[in-house]
Amino acid sequence: AISDLKRHNNDIYIDVHVPDLLVLQPTAKVSDLECFKLGKIILQDKSSCFSALCLIHGNKNPLQENCIDACAAPGQKTSHLASLLPKSATVYACDRNDKRLKLLQRRMEQLVGEARSIITKKVDFLATKQSDFPNAKGILLDPSCSGSGIFTSLDRLADTDDDPDRIKHLANFQLVALKHAMSFETVDRIVYSTCSIHQEENEEVVKQALESNEEWQLRLPHCLREWPRRGVEVKGLTAAQAKCLIRADRGDETNGFFVAYFERKSRNECTSNVKAKENRNLPDCTFLTPGKANTPEDAALYNGQFQIKENNTKTDIETTPTSPAVNAEEQVKKDATAKPEKVIAKKRAKKLAWKKRQMEQKKKRLLKKINVSKEKK
Repeated sequence: AISDLKRHNNDIYIDVHVPDLLVLQPTAKVSDLECFKLGKIILQDKSSCFSALCLIHGNKNPLQENCIDACAAPGQKTSHLASLLPKSATVYACDRNDKRLKLLQRRMEQLVGEARSIITKKVDFLATKQSDFPNAKGILLDPSCSGSGIFTSLDRLADTDDDPDRIKHLANFQLVALKHAMSFETVDRIVYSTCSIHQEENEEVVKQALESNEEWQLRLPHCLREWPRRGVEVKGLTAAQAKCLIRADRGDETNGFFVAYFERKSRNECTSNVKAKENRNLPDCTFLTPGKANTPEDAALYNGQFQIKENNTKTDIETTPTSPAVNAEEQVKKDATAKPEKVIAKKRAKKLAWKKRQMEQKKKRLLKKINVSKEKK
C-alpha cells in the first residue's frame, strides 16, 4: 500500500501521535489508487483515530479483550479498533438503521475480512444489555452529535443552525447513552467521543455522567499523554479532571474533536494486570509513540511540513492527515461562496427537516427508556 502511495505522492510522513497513520498533502490523490479501492488504506481525520486508540491504549496495560462499538456505522472507527486488538478478541459493532448497518457490513468485509472477528448487530444500543455482548471489557461510544467540529465539511460551512434546543436534545441523548454504557458490569473501560466543539455535548455530559455513577473515573489516556490541548474546566469538573480530557481543534491541523477516557475505579488495574499475565502468549500490544526507534528508515515524522507560510508566519490549514482530498479552509470557503444561494438554501432546509425527524425519534426513544426504568423501580 505504501509503495502504491509513493508512486503517486512524493511527500508521505508518519504521524507523531497515532501509530500506522500516514500524513499526506491536502491535495494528494488517493481515491483512485488500487490500495484505496482494495481497502488497504482508509481515509480518516487524525482526531477521529483518537477514539479507538484511547480505548485500547488508554492504560499502560493495553486492552486485549472483546469490545463494543456502540454507534459503529459507517465503520472507520470499528476497523481501527479491530486492527488494534489481537485476533482472539471480538468487536461487537452496533447500529439500529438497516441502511447504515448494510454499509457497515460491506465496509467490514472489504477493510477487515477474516483478519479479525467483527460481529455486526442491528440494535439500538440503548436497548441492549450486558448479556448481548459476551465477555466485553471495553465500549467505544461515539454517538450522534452536532458535528460542529467538522470544519472541512462544505455542509458544515453552510450550516448555522446549532440552536440551543437542538444541542440540548443531543446532549440529553448522549448522556443517556453514556450512563447506559457505564451500567455494563463487566466493562472496565469506556471512551466517549464526539466531533463537536460544544461544551454542552462534551464536558457537561462527562460531568453529569460522573455525578450519576461513582464507580467510574476519568483518566488521562496513556497514549496521548503528550497531546497539548485538553478539556475545558466547567463547574462540576476539577482542573485535574479537565486535564484528563482530550480536545482537538483546527490549530492542531485536524477537525474539532473531543475524547473522554473512563476507567472503572474498583477493579480496572487489578483486572488489567491479571489479564496481562493470562495473555502473555498474545502478540505484544504495548503502545509506542511513533519516533526514530520505530519509524521506517525511508519515512520521516510529520512536523508541520504542510502548513502554509505567509510572510514568514505559519498559518494553520485544514489538513486531514488521512483525508488528503480535503482542501484547506480557504478553499472550502471559496467553494461554498461559489454555490448559488438557492442551492445552499434548499440543501439547508432539507438538512433541517432531517435533523428535526432525528430529534423526534431520539426523544421518543429516551421517553420510552425512562418509562421502562420507572416501571422496573
